[in-house]
Amino acid sequence: MASMVQPSEHLDELPRSLLDSVLFVEKIVLNRNSSALAVITADRQLLEVKQRSIVTCLDLGGCGVGDIRQANHEPPVVSSIFGALSPTKPDEEIDRRIVLSVFRSIDGADRKVFYLLEMERKLVVVERKQSPCLRFVHCQTFEGFIKLVITERDDRPGCPVVKIYVEQQLEPIVTDFHSYRMESSADSVNNFTCFHEILKALKERVNQRRAELTALQAVTGELFEQINGQLKHVPSLLRTENPDERQPLVKYGDVWTKVHNGLLVIGVPVFNCTYKRRLTLTNLKLFLKNPDQQKPFEYYFKYYQLKDDDFNFKNWEQILESEDIISDVPLFQQEWIQPKINALHPGQTAILLATAKLSHLKTIQLSTVFECFVTYDVATTGQDSCPGLQLFVGLVEVKRTDLYSVDLAVVFNGRDTFKDLLAITATSEYLALELTFETVPKRGFHRFCIETLKFRLINHGCAAEELHQEELPNILYYDDNGYWRSMLIRLDELKPTRQKMKIYCT
Repeated sequence: MASMVQPSEHLDELPRSLLDSVLFVEKIVLNRNSSALAVITADRQLLEVKQRSIVTCLDLGGCGVGDIRQANHEPPVVSSIFGALSPTKPDEEIDRRIVLSVFRSIDGADRKVFYLLEMERKLVVVERKQSPCLRFVHCQTFEGFIKLVITERDDRPGCPVVKIYVEQQLEPIVTDFHSYRMESSADSVNNFTCFHEILKALKERVNQRRAELTALQAVTGELFEQINGQLKHVPSLLRTENPDERQPLVKYGDVWTKVHNGLLVIGVPVFNCTYKRRLTLTNLKLFLKNPDQQKPFEYYFKYYQLKDDDFNFKNWEQILESEDIISDVPLFQQEWIQPKINALHPGQTAILLATAKLSHLKTIQLSTVFECFVTYDVATTGQDSCPGLQLFVGLVEVKRTDLYSVDLAVVFNGRDTFKDLLAITATSEYLALELTFETVPKRGFHRFCIETLKFRLINHGCAAEELHQEELPNILYYDDNGYWRSMLIRLDELKPTRQKMKIYCT
């Protein structure tokens, strides 16, 4: 029990703004390693203070508590079998005191903490909630409060309850504040007579659900093996007796990622391996799936083909002897195009790109994982038919720190130059121009961009190297913070009096 005087032991643990208005302070032990201060101010505010900071608060004025400093009550009248009893003078002094009790209610796995405030012949019950954030919630206010006793249930040892004695009622109110329903001690005994039967029924239901889950897991495993077998093996229409031709229809390169213009670009190089059967693959698509999201992930798909395919293979035998996954990246000696017909003929290479907005990613997470699949159909003739095929190309992990780092940015460094060019092409609009001169200029257009506008040269050899004066660049890129930022100029044809180009910009 604590009186409403200026506290002195905890002054160093309170904020300075509360020192002039504090009426009551009591230290509450929350657990073995944590404690807090329960503070009541003159303006009827219940506060919880930790490390000189206010964590949460509750206005006691809305709970039926009047002015604490000027409380003046008539002596309560208590009914009993001996008639009406009036309190003595010491009882009136108790009305001007504040008592805080902590009650921890346990009901199975549900544990709650309540503050029981005794003031002005009232008992104010406040719940201390911690999910989703710490806050005080007013539960109940008992008028005409006399006293309370924290004890255990007679029928459930170890389960704490509160017995509340109020005026005009002989029997105490017994409750644990879980349902905020007040019961007498006699009624509470009847409510838990069938507790063991209920627990037994729940255990039987849990065992039944476990058996059903085991059966579903077995059925799901069989279906997965069946579907996975269909995806791995070539359909009967495409099977051959020649062991050399039992190769995958599509080989794929390493999956790569880039970030440009606020978009995430994921690319997969694919190669048609049907050298002898001469099968045409159609409707190639790159499918992305995020296991953490229930809804389909929103992205855009683009299909590119190269005018000059070169995988650094010397002959077809070397391709047949290589592994399924292509380790060498393609070299782009000419410009790539977006064909009108999505078809990949034997021996041709394509790049499958998926672009997604960075705002669609869960940037709060440390990383986002995508499952990448390549789906395609096989063109058939006559009455032959072939179901669509699917190829799992791997997992792509995009870390939150990589979205704004140099690792995924367009830097034109080494053998990743082709990725940078594709990232710019897939995320930018381009304008085709033709520049003509009446006479041969003293300084070409490319020199004007390099020397005056400060563009950078990009060599076709997948490396950003300085060119000699007599050599002509293929690509100009502006990577500085200026008006031409992130602009790329591709020089398709260069003659003394005519220059064809494509300008890529956001």
